[in-house]
Amino acid sequence: MQISLIDSGIGGKVFGNNLLFDVNDLEIEYLVDYKNFPYGNKDLSFLKERLIELVNKANNQIVVIACNTLSSIIFHYNLSFNKTVVDVITPTIFYLKDKNYSLITVYATKNTIFMNIFEKLLNTKIIYIDATKLISAIENDYNIEEEFYKLVNKTPKYSECIVLGCTHLIKIKELFRNTFNREIISQDELFVKLFKE
Repeated sequence: MQISLIDSGIGGKVFGNNLLFDVNDLEIEYLVDYKNFPYGNKDLSFLKERLIELVNKANNQIVVIACNTLSSIIFHYNLSFNKTVVDVITPTIFYLKDKNYSLITVYATKNTIFMNIFEKLLNTKIIYIDATKLISAIENDYNIEEEFYKLVNKTPKYSECIVLGCTHLIKIKELFRNTFNREIISQDELFVKLFKE
């Protein structure tokens, strides 16, 4: 199977490489928009136009949006495409609905938080953690643990799970799992399940 994968930086590459590791016969065309990193603080109308441009540029009929900010844009503007576009939020929502959690923490960008798609689709209480500085640290491979531990105390002890609501965070999912005694939801793992079903 051939897919195109869109993101603004290293998160998409980590996401895609994890898929390649676990899914047989998969070929990925990466459309990594480094020039416009980070998406998390860009104007929403700019992001809408950039997303349309990148989907049109993709050489494959199946396009994976490996970015929660751009995935939120799809819902926010109710976009449709002439290709099969798969966002990272939809599988996460299906998974969470089955779990029936009453309080969820989502680490995300400012734009993902502003659009609030997780809460709108789940109709459950979401506590967002602005992970902008941590995401930037991961992209630049600098001060990652320092930025991570600044956010640990902001995470409510009573939330039942943590969603890594930016694909950059997949790179440090084991740090989350070693720190928090609750379920850590990493979207690459949900996608592997989709491909294997």
